[in-house]
Amino acid sequence: QAEDGIRDVERSRGLGDVYKRQTYKTGIVNGTLTYLIGNSTYKYGLTQNKSYYVRFDIDALGLKGEIEEARLYIYHSWYYGTNQQPNLKVQINKSTRWIDLVLDAYYRDQKGFGSYNYPYGTMCYNITDELWLNSTHIINITNLDSSKISLWGAGLLIVLKNDSYPKIQYWIDEGCDLLCEKYGAPDNEPMYYPFATCTFSKPLLKSPINSAMLITVVPGGDGGANKLIFNNQEWNGVYNLTGPISSGTVGIAIDSKNVVEFISNTNNNLAKIVDCGGNGIVPSNAFLVIQY
Repeated sequence: QAEDGIRDVERSRGLGDVYKRQTYKTGIVNGTLTYLIGNSTYKYGLTQNKSYYVRFDIDALGLKGEIEEARLYIYHSWYYGTNQQPNLKVQINKSTRWIDLVLDAYYRDQKGFGSYNYPYGTMCYNITDELWLNSTHIINITNLDSSKISLWGAGLLIVLKNDSYPKIQYWIDEGCDLLCEKYGAPDNEPMYYPFATCTFSKPLLKSPINSAMLITVVPGGDGGANKLIFNNQEWNGVYNLTGPISSGTVGIAIDSKNVVEFISNTNNNLAKIVDCGGNGIVPSNAFLVIQY
């Protein structure tokens, strides 16, 4: 894990460079992992000083325990500016106050061909100290840039510690991989290969595995023209957001798979998300949760 996520990711990539992703964290706790997108919908062309809100009704989930990790993700599509990253002010409400959040890591992908040559990105914020389990939280995203930006929405990851729950090992994979094979990607160019690979290090515990869940988050799920591969198993048509994605429609596809039959407890586990000629997808997060 990089000591400074923002500079490490930007230094290793550069605008339009080959995609980059990483395992942000893996850990072992007695507890649970929850991911949700609240009432996120796609917003095209948020202009300067305009705000976009996402509501998370966390209190309705009945979560119990101590927060081990809470991480907020802002997923954007077209960013029309020339800066290295969008200039967004992101806030979370805490009671009646707005708390400014500090960007922890930023992942970006830009393919550099055709008329769709705009960067996409995943902006990450550590909100472990800001989240209340017995509250409804609202995320306020304001565009401070003179250039407009389009937003897929926001995602919230919560890892809880609770001694009354089984032991789990969890992996948090994050990044941004713009896959758009349909729109003329050059042949034999690794930069444009239409797949994203998420690598999960081998499990630390050798105990018998009772269950294993793979959660993948893909903005722009393109009507099912895609597939998911995990180790030696393959599923087709996984991310299926039907109809055109436009302002006000849900633009983030989430898939959960029980992969206990295919898990390896002696080697790395690999998930691969493949674009099969649809309108383009943006694999952004993958979470693996093994329960013992």
